[in-house]
Amino acid sequence: MYRIVHISDLHIQAAEDHPSIVQKLVSRGLKVEAEKNNEYKMTALRSALRVLSPDVIVVTGDLTNFGDAESFDLARSKVEELQDISGAEKVLCVPGNHDTLVDRARAIENGPLFYRTFLRIASLASREINMARMLGRSDDVERGVIRSDTHKFLDTYIDKIESTELGILDPANPVELETPWCKLLVFLFNSTNDGLLMCNEGAIGPGQYGKLNRYFQDPDKLVEIQRNLRLALLHHHPISAPVVETAAERGFNSMRDGTEFLTLLNRRGFHLLLHGHQHKPFQVQVRYGDDTPLHIVAAGSTLAGEIEKDSSFNVIDFLGPFQAHLRRFDYANTGYDLQNPRVDRRLEIHSRDHVRLSSRNSPLTSADNALRNLVRGHPLGVDEAHSYELLEYFVEVTDNHLYRASYRRKGRVERAATSDGDDRDMGVKFLITGSPAMDRDHMNVTAVDGNGKPLQHIFERDDPIQKLIFVKHRTPLKVNEEFDITLKFVWQASKDEPNSFDGLNLMGFRHPVARLRYKVTLPWEPIHYSFAAFGLRKEHMDADPIVTSTNGNWSYEVNVENPRPLAYLMIFPPQTS
Repeated sequence: MYRIVHISDLHIQAAEDHPSIVQKLVSRGLKVEAEKNNEYKMTALRSALRVLSPDVIVVTGDLTNFGDAESFDLARSKVEELQDISGAEKVLCVPGNHDTLVDRARAIENGPLFYRTFLRIASLASREINMARMLGRSDDVERGVIRSDTHKFLDTYIDKIESTELGILDPANPVELETPWCKLLVFLFNSTNDGLLMCNEGAIGPGQYGKLNRYFQDPDKLVEIQRNLRLALLHHHPISAPVVETAAERGFNSMRDGTEFLTLLNRRGFHLLLHGHQHKPFQVQVRYGDDTPLHIVAAGSTLAGEIEKDSSFNVIDFLGPFQAHLRRFDYANTGYDLQNPRVDRRLEIHSRDHVRLSSRNSPLTSADNALRNLVRGHPLGVDEAHSYELLEYFVEVTDNHLYRASYRRKGRVERAATSDGDDRDMGVKFLITGSPAMDRDHMNVTAVDGNGKPLQHIFERDDPIQKLIFVKHRTPLKVNEEFDITLKFVWQASKDEPNSFDGLNLMGFRHPVARLRYKVTLPWEPIHYSFAAFGLRKEHMDADPIVTSTNGNWSYEVNVENPRPLAYLMIFPPQTS
């Protein structure tokens, strides 16, 4: 699993006894809607990120309320603190419209008296000043969009944020992050290219389009591009939010060039786009033509406003290269400790069309479909709490297609937390998928500890072909305590759906596995036996099976040291199927 925490619109503001140039303009009549950060929400965010332990934190704009240097210094220190607390490998930021206000206001203050006078008149009429006209050179402006290769009005942001490598705004040079299966390429876009003072609509502009196209047209990058995940970060809305309440909000509900931008991202096969701006969280999927579907995830404001004001942040867990799990955490009086049950969605990422065992031009087989379900992953299979010294799978298949299993997990507790604040580990989950459908009462499930003493097991999910079984420790364990648990069960197959292959998925494991051992005993000699690993594609395995034959039974055993978090498939078809 690879985790992104998506926060946005922090609106951090330094002490008010050092008013910025924007605040001076506000006192003269400029209308700026800006609620600064709330320290109670910051405390709650620290606590939540400490538990969530993301791999990367992304901040999609409006780090500051007014864009002054003092507020940027404070914002940077708070974001770096979140990184330290959470243990995140990386923090990535893009600028928002509020992050440009000081530089835009300074342009007004340094401009002709006419503009300073017009400021008050325009603000009283609830009209925005056209900053594009103040640039003085027509080649810097195209249809009200500031040329994005000039980064106008971002001097303070670049000096305080981009210079610290928290976010370099160059779509030709994405940030490369390593996931367990492939690279995650993160493209940072500057959407503050709106020619108006408040920059509420936003734009990307042709300059950044050109840089992105140059990256994708580089022949040396073609293979890398196809073998990675692609993520875009920006601040403004490239598509209208589903719910807007006022005409003023509708006025800046989508970017000037949002349609062009989304069309380009679709054509370039982007998988995710994260943004903020309007403080209205939502998720939508767009697909133009036959291009790869693009998931757009908007964030609410994470810190701004009084306690009673809505605040939220998103968590995106990649369960592998094919699927992600989106959750939203809303602020309440108790903090950010509970996720919103209405925002719990699975996002299809990479296509699984190329994942198959049969030849490309032949019809899909049941084994192909089983493999696709295996690599897809499932949120219920995520294990964040444990590391494993040993994962052991002992399987016996009988003449009448009965699958007898003994699954052992030996490890220790890495972290433990429950919704009621109990920091003890309560047990271990086993997600079991089989076919055909199986009644749990016929599975003969038992669980024991390392000494063979019985343990309690609970069916938390009882789908006909998928069971989630929770095995409880005899007494709740604390962090760093060790355990040894074995789950035993049977699953009855049939002639139509025989036990000729088996699979397990380690993509949802958050912590390392030291050793994987798989052994199957069969009442037949397979036509062939294979043990393969799958990420985006079939991976090379340095693991030859140990083969033994006794009394007409054949056993195949594979041991893998430090297995990668991939999906593993074992195939053992009989002579006649």
